[in-house]
Amino acid sequence: MNDYYCTSGGQGRPPAPPMPAPPRQVESVQQTPEACACRASMVQALQMLLRSGLSSLIDFQSFAFVTEDYVVGANLVRPDTTAAVYDNLSDTLAAAFTGFTACNCNYVDAAGSVFAPTQATTAETCLLGLFEAITANADTTTSADLAALIAGLTVLQEQITPGSATLNAALVTALDGALACFVDTGLLASRVSLCALTAVVFEPVGDTEVLQTQNYQAAKSLMQNIIRPRCESSCPPYPDPCCDPCNCSDTNICPGRAVALNAGPLSVSGVTVLGNIGQVLVLTNDTENRFYFVCVDKADFLR
Repeated sequence: MNDYYCTSGGQGRPPAPPMPAPPRQVESVQQTPEACACRASMVQALQMLLRSGLSSLIDFQSFAFVTEDYVVGANLVRPDTTAAVYDNLSDTLAAAFTGFTACNCNYVDAAGSVFAPTQATTAETCLLGLFEAITANADTTTSADLAALIAGLTVLQEQITPGSATLNAALVTALDGALACFVDTGLLASRVSLCALTAVVFEPVGDTEVLQTQNYQAAKSLMQNIIRPRCESSCPPYPDPCCDPCNCSDTNICPGRAVALNAGPLSVSGVTVLGNIGQVLVLTNDTENRFYFVCVDKADFLR
């Protein structure tokens, strides 16, 4: 007997081969459009830095790239929440942004250390408290050596106390860097997935604080003109978007408004909305001379 069979009423017909098994369904592992809603806008925002007059005003070695799970180029710190404007990133942003590599369209070239989204201790928030606890409670009557050590710690405590006349800024910076090792994963990134980004933070170039401030203001003005161009001539009598300083569907993101928000592990407060590039919100921090590109769909607005 052969391996074929005849269907009913099929006498005289050639035998039909068996039906092949249906093709196996394979689940797609590609990112959905919703998961990458911010990708195209973030590319446009970053390209704006590379392809405009901003390229001479921005320090491309002072970036931080924030995802839901990690921060490349900066560690998290405890901010001074009594300040009018602040964020929870370290004073130094150390990731380098070098652009985009051809045929790697889902990644941005960003080199830097990878930090876990855990708040790093600092000399002010941790070490100073330990010194205070030791110097205030140690029993120095039991040992002359201990008394001398406590006296030395008291002097050292003054050098890391904010506002102290003997504050040693270099020592504080060195201690903060050393304490940050607890959240440094030891990994070095060379690329970051565009779909994973929640925010990008960067600063102006400048060897001095004065020059940094000048470049920040120049970059801010140029960025504002690119995002929200001025009217070319007199405006028509009907409402025109370029004449309306607050033409937006969500009052939380009106240009000029001060906002506080979380985007993954990043927290900012009192920063000002400069505008938006598609799904990317552009924020400015006049206190620390910082800019923020934040994916709107990954931001939780607090106020």
